[in-house]
Amino acid sequence: MRDYYDLLGVPPDASIEEIKKVYRALAKVYHPDSGTLKGEDAHKRMVLINEAFAVLSDPKSREKYDLSRKHPSDTSAPSAPPPSPPQPIVTPPHLDFGTLFTEQEAVLSFTVDNQGGPASEINFSLSAEDSWYTISNIREAANGATYPLEVEVTVEVTVLAAGQSYSEWIDVSLDGVKARLTLVVDVAGPKADAAKPVVGNNRTAYRLIVALVVVVTIIGVGVTWPFIQQVIPANLPTLSGGGMEDSSAIADSEKHGQVVYTVTSNGQSTIHLFDLGNSKNQSLNVDGYAPSWSPDGSRIAFISKKTGASQVYISDKSGGDLIQITELAGEKSGLSWSPSGSKLAFLNRQDQTGDLYIVDMQAVPFQSSVYRLAGLASEVVWSPNGKILLISVEESGLRRIRKATIPDGQMSILADFDSWNPAWSPDGQYVAMASSSGVYVMNAEGKEQRRLTTTQTWQPSWSSDGRFIAYLSDNGNEQPRPELWLMDSNGRNQRRLTASGCWGYAWSSTGYSLTLTSGDIASQPPELQAWWYDIETGQKEYIFDLNEPSISWLH
Repeated sequence: MRDYYDLLGVPPDASIEEIKKVYRALAKVYHPDSGTLKGEDAHKRMVLINEAFAVLSDPKSREKYDLSRKHPSDTSAPSAPPPSPPQPIVTPPHLDFGTLFTEQEAVLSFTVDNQGGPASEINFSLSAEDSWYTISNIREAANGATYPLEVEVTVEVTVLAAGQSYSEWIDVSLDGVKARLTLVVDVAGPKADAAKPVVGNNRTAYRLIVALVVVVTIIGVGVTWPFIQQVIPANLPTLSGGGMEDSSAIADSEKHGQVVYTVTSNGQSTIHLFDLGNSKNQSLNVDGYAPSWSPDGSRIAFISKKTGASQVYISDKSGGDLIQITELAGEKSGLSWSPSGSKLAFLNRQDQTGDLYIVDMQAVPFQSSVYRLAGLASEVVWSPNGKILLISVEESGLRRIRKATIPDGQMSILADFDSWNPAWSPDGQYVAMASSSGVYVMNAEGKEQRRLTTTQTWQPSWSSDGRFIAYLSDNGNEQPRPELWLMDSNGRNQRRLTASGCWGYAWSSTGYSLTLTSGDIASQPPELQAWWYDIETGQKEYIFDLNEPSISWLH
């Protein structure tokens, strides 16, 4: 019986992560297509490596193998099973490019994962040769793993007739096991200013540049990539040489505005206000947390437990004119003003169910509309025109972004995959959202879906001018904590802004700076610090201490 542990060079108590790491390293040496060693001996060695990995990477197969290894004379111990076949998974399975004018091109992406045994080759087969779509880029996961792969598809409709709909497909094959992706596009007539791509930069000169960094074989209309070398580095470049620079001289022209936040002392949480223009800090002497400015700056909504159960209150900006909005059992969260300030939305959780409340702040007395949610919701986000609410709802262990139209409250699913933290673009045309596999962007109808990053993220948010998207990610961190990252709104120029952790942030009204929170989130209460950060210079300035990572700007 072969000793699979010896074959891979790992101890019998090696973890699955260690086994996967060693397997990837051996594949880079012995794989017949992409390895450094060639020939029949390398091929035979790779067959044995695949066999060992298939057994040791599967808990049940490994348990049986370990039993037969300890008792080699016991014929009742089952022999190791042959390697299982690969199983390609394409996400999403459908790319809808929407309506494009005849001068336009667009770029969307999908991911390829393998949920089966190891594969030696991946092949992409296109349904039509010299068609209106091409595979323009392939990127490996930023953590160095073989999967998931991010595949970009570029569409040019100059060769298509206007007024028609078109549909094609791409087959993804792992050692002959296939999964299909479908593509559709509608073509409109010419438009003078339509030469720019949808959610992306012009890619004509970028077409198939991936051929410079990976081995490519084209057979008919098939494109074959042996195990791809990493294209995205695990540690992307940071601003200002790798982290934030301390500075006490942030430009006065940028450092202005007011923020509200929470301070906890002796078990009591109070709302504080900080004026960034004159560095004046004051307590509003209001017992509460999770403050949120109204758009006109005249009122502050917050949650308080001073009567026992959490309730929603509002006050003026000095903490006076206090009004209790709710008298409900359950935990309140997700305070969100409509853009006009005429409505206030929040979530109310009882046991394992949740409700969405929308309060008419102009009615006397206040009037509430209630919508039952099919799961537990965690946040509410208004569209810039105040006509749509996005809600992150957890159902059966998966989170989905639901869309509610206002005022009828009609619910639909915007993103039918595990996702959270939705954020609108300033013009209301697109939505960014976080997921375990990166930041996704799609239009308000859930179409034109594109993945911008490749690792787990939280809290994506557009700058007020729409140039950038900030987000939190633990990509490449030595410590298991999130850091603040920034990228162009099309996903380019990803860079890390912090190096010592970030638990929350908020954009300024200009889009050139933001506030962020760092510190000890695990202490009780959390001991955090707020910083002013200039994204143009990479400079920062400490501004105040707080005990809750959220900060609300007055814009």
